[in-house]
Amino acid sequence: MRKIQICSILIKSSNFADSIPQFLIIPRLKKLIQKDSTYFEPYNSLVDLLMLSGKESDPIGYINQAFRRELSRIVDKNGNWPDGLKWSII
Repeated sequence: MRKIQICSILIKSSNFADSIPQFLIIPRLKKLIQKDSTYFEPYNSLVDLLMLSGKESDPIGYINQAFRRELSRIVDKNGNWPDGLKWSII
């Protein structure tokens, strides 16, 4: 998990992102998402890069995927929201 966070922070850094071509970063972000689909920073970075590259349908798919995964962590099996959220869930 810590390695994923560090990679994601480096990718978000403008100097780092500018020095590596997007075609190298995008597959690595997808790999990070496969490795830990509940850590959402790689989704944000991937969507940003895909939008900048002009691929309109791909970012929407990743946004929907991230929202569905996050909601599944919050709602119960019937889709009901809890009465309150603990700080650890948010």
